Amino acid sequence: GPSRSPTTPRRCSRTPKSGRHTLANDPTRTGITLRLPRDIRRWAHAAGGARGALVAVAVLALAAISAFLYFKSRSVDIGKQNEVLGYFRELKAIDARWDVELMRARIEFVPPPSAAMDYASALAHVQQGLTVSAQDVKSPLLERELPGLNKAFAEKADLVAQFRKASAAAKQALKLVMGAETEIAGLVRASWRDFTDRERLIALENMVILLLADAQKYQFAPTAAQRKNVEALVADLRDAAPRLPPALTSGIAGLDSNIQELLRAKPTEDALFNKLALHTAGPRVDSLARAFNGDLDETRAGREVYRAYLATCLGA
Repeated sequence: GPSRSPTTPRRCSRTPKSGRHTLANDPTRTGITLRLPRDIRRWAHAAGGARGALVAVAVLALAAISAFLYFKSRSVDIGKQNEVLGYFRELKAIDARWDVELMRARIEFVPPPSAAMDYASALAHVQQGLTVSAQDVKSPLLERELPGLNKAFAEKADLVAQFRKASAAAKQALKLVMGAETEIAGLVRASWRDFTDRERLIALENMVILLLADAQKYQFAPTAAQRKNVEALVADLRDAAPRLPPALTSGIAGLDSNIQELLRAKPTEDALFNKLALHTAGPRVDSLARAFNGDLDETRAGREVYRAYLATCLGA
């Protein structure tokens, strides 16, 4: 054809308005496809138009569902679960040691040695570890129940400390009471030659022996009837004291004082023992451990269902 002048402007064909509208609404040419993964964008170009966009959306939805099912089907952290159960066993062991100590205090005359275990430190260690492990396993059950369990163990620890103090006081009082046998016997022998009413001395020794026997019974069975027996014998000794030699009167006063200390300390110890026997710290550990295991079983069962759904989804 004829040559064009370099200065002659080149004519450009104008795109019809309908053409511009088609390009703007073509899903394969808009910014939407630029945000899709490379494979999905290729499928969209291959399929062309709105059909490609629908395929892309469907693939994204399938990927999202698969990710959700995978998250739901992840297995429980067995290590963290075992940590929680281990802390439950440690709490139960502390509670069992307390119970053994209480029973020994009831049946043994000699006060038990100081506790070999530092219960306060052990309890604080277990409670701190249990709190951290509960956060790791993300158990709503533990988050709800642990504060009450910790409070129950704190209450029992305080009651055990009070019981130890009351039990030691009662045993010390009984020890002093039992020591009166030798003291009164020595005072009777010292008064035998100068005191003419020897039948009173013999009666005094018999009353002291009866009183000591009833005091021991009261130590191991602090019933109201046994307490009345002790109080009656002390009252008889108190009435007989003015008609005895001064040394014996002084000895009877000391015995009376020790008996009164025993009568004060033993009811306190007994009340604390009964309260501890009914305390719920130990049973709460058992019930919470059972509920925790049941909760985990349900979680595992639910995740098995999600795992089956995931396999079905991926197979499709």
